Amino acid sequence: MSNFQSFAGFSAGVVSIICVLPYIISTIQGKTKPHRVTWWVLSTIGFVLSANQYLAGGGNTIWMPLCAAIGQLGLALLSIRYGEGGWSTLDRICIVGACVSIAAWKIFHSPLLALGLSIMADFLGCLPTMQKSRRAPETENLTSWSLYLVGSVLNLFAVDQWNSVQMVLPSYIFMTDIIVVSLLLAPHLRILQAKSRMRRGVERYLPTVISMQLLALREFYNLMWHHIHTSELYFRLHFIFVEERYNFDRFATDGSTHRRYYSYAPTPLQNQTRRDRARRNAIQPESNHSLEWL
Repeated sequence: MSNFQSFAGFSAGVVSIICVLPYIISTIQGKTKPHRVTWWVLSTIGFVLSANQYLAGGGNTIWMPLCAAIGQLGLALLSIRYGEGGWSTLDRICIVGACVSIAAWKIFHSPLLALGLSIMADFLGCLPTMQKSRRAPETENLTSWSLYLVGSVLNLFAVDQWNSVQMVLPSYIFMTDIIVVSLLLAPHLRILQAKSRMRRGVERYLPTVISMQLLALREFYNLMWHHIHTSELYFRLHFIFVEERYNFDRFATDGSTHRRYYSYAPTPLQNQTRRDRARRNAIQPESNHSLEWL
């Protein structure tokens, strides 16, 4: 038995005690709903497993199931007020199976057989929590189960002789924690997978989407520009400001005050023609008046 294995076994027991604290806090806050059958069966079987492991010569690996059983007993007491479950068909089957395993352990005085039956009873007690973790993972505390998984890994390092007596219980605890943590992480993994797929899809199709949007904006611009060009307002504005430059003569020589439009600015010849026309119009009334007296 080396010092490292002794330290690993003791550390696994300490972690098994610490991992209960987040579970207790979240249970009191109402975030976690402990299953009554699971924790009562686990706490009862935990002490039985610790005794069987000690009698079978477990050595350093006894610390984790013993400390875990102490913490599980506290959770079992909390589950009376804050927990759920206890009377479903699965719960009754697990309770009966655990009782049968304990009775068989009392009948057969073989430590190894008793250890196997205790593990079977412990697994039956974990089934309701596994089912709840799959259906409602938000009612379990992921932090506590993750710490419990760390403790089970440390407990594996505490095994000094890899035989059927010392390795069966640490391996079982490790596999059970892996199953529960996987069930609790499944929704988060699905969300991350969906985000990853969305990100890959965006990275793949973003250039195509941008080009399609640019083409759509170009077509919209062309359509609006064509609509403006074919509108009546455009022709009027184009006629006034582009094709026709107008000059407003309020005080024309002939007395008219209407607007006169010119295609271009009047040339000197055009101005001379206008002056001649105005002069003839001014002389014409006098000649007509002189002819009336004849």
